[in-house]
Formats: sequence, C-alpha cells, structure tokens
Amino acid sequence: MAWGKRTSLPSYSARCLTESYPHFPSKAPTLPRIQTSQWNHFAYTGLVHCGCLFVGELKKRKYLYYHCTGNRGKCPEPYTRQEVLTGEFVNILQELVIPQPILDWLGNAVLESDRTEQAARQQAIKRLHVEHERLATRLEAMYLDKLDGRITQEFFDKQAAECRDRQDGLQRKIQDIGKAAPAPVDQAIDMLRLTSRASELFLLQPPAEQRRLINFLIDKAAWQNGMLQTTLFEPFEILRHSNRESRRKRGRGVRAGFENFAPQVGLELCRT
Repeated sequence: MAWGKRTSLPSYSARCLTESYPHFPSKAPTLPRIQTSQWNHFAYTGLVHCGCLFVGELKKRKYLYYHCTGNRGKCPEPYTRQEVLTGEFVNILQELVIPQPILDWLGNAVLESDRTEQAARQQAIKRLHVEHERLATRLEAMYLDKLDGRITQEFFDKQAAECRDRQDGLQRKIQDIGKAAPAPVDQAIDMLRLTSRASELFLLQPPAEQRRLINFLIDKAAWQNGMLQTTLFEPFEILRHSNRESRRKRGRGVRAGFENFAPQVGLELCRT
C-alpha cells in the first residue's frame, strides 16, 4: 500500500481499501434474484433504494439503465442512465478528498502522536514487567523460606496463590496493551491517501470493484427525485461532515486552515 512508490494505478484499489479497514462491516442488502454474471455489468444493482431496489438493464445492447424492480408497486422514479448514477457516486467520493497540505500536516501530527503513544505504552509495559518480576522474586524467596522451615506449608500456599493471581492479572494487562496498539503510521497515512484518491480511482475500476468500494464506504443509498441521498459508514461520514464544514466556512470568508480541519477525524481514520 505504499502508493508513493507505485508508478501505475492498481486495479484493486477497492480491495485495498476494504483490506485496510478490516473492522468495517462488509454489508450487503437483500437483493432480488439476479444472475451472478450481471454484477460484471451492473455495478449498482441492488445497492440503491427507491421505492424498492434499483436494478440494471441493458438497452439496445449498449446503454445501461437502472429502474425499480416494481416489487412494491409502481415507482415514480424514471429509468436512470448508469452514467448519471456514476456521477452521483463520484461526487460523494470527492467529498472525502483531503487537500495535500492537510495530508502532509496530518502525517506529521500522526507521527508525533504515534511516538508519544508508543513511549507511553512501552513505559506502562515496562512497569508491569518490573512488578511481575518482583512478585516472581518474592515467590522464590518464600519457597526457600518454606524449605528452611521459616514458614509453614499452609502460609506458603496462601501467599503463593495470591502472588500467582497478581502475576496473571499483570500478564493480562500487558497483553491488552499489546492488542490495543494502533496500525503502523506508514500504513495509517497510506489509508488516508487512498481514501482521498477514492473518487479518482473509482472511475478506473471495473463494475465489480466499483460495487465493492460502494458497499464498503456507503451504509445507505436512496434515489429520490433524481438525486442520490447517502449515509456513509464512520469514520467516512465524519470526514465528509468535516470537509463540508470547512467549505462552508471558506464560503463565509472564514479562514479554513489546518485548525478548521478537525484533526481528530484524520487521527481516527489513521487509528482505524
């Protein structure tokens, strides 16, 4: 995913995005009975709701249209060209574009944040290891005292059980800290850059990959009155809202610099 080292655009950008964010659901709606081969031609079949669901249809062997299945009665939405839907999806993806200066700034911010968090995690793990070793030393000393007859077997068993319980608790804390470690910074920044290029890469993909990307980014999509209404999965919805807010402030003449771009949005994307 080191896009900066690539000399050509990959054909699997949608797959890269979904593999980069494994915690997001691969959500697919309930679809009508459609031949699997049709996914190779109709990227949006079953993904867009109107009164029911939009499905694709080939007209005159070259024009791709979408229309309602009609399963819930007559739908007021007319047939819609695939190019129109594609343009609407591209407009949505363009709302996720992060300006290059902000990407650079976020890269530095995330790097500094990562260094701070790594130092804090390492310090916490070190303290836990020291305490674990202290209990081990204490347990060994008590065992020698038992052998020398300075403490009874009953006292040793009780104290040893308490020490081992505390050691188990410390070990669990160490493991929890290790599991909570975020993705490497380079990978996180690549995720941001790839998300920002989604609109550019979308048009270069075959229908199956376009469908995969839409399924990954968009939670709900509805076609009403010739317009596409969408709700994105988080944190993409947060990013879109932040970009819209920045544009609104620029329109009012308010300076929309780095301080007006919510840094927690970028950091949340990176830590995903």
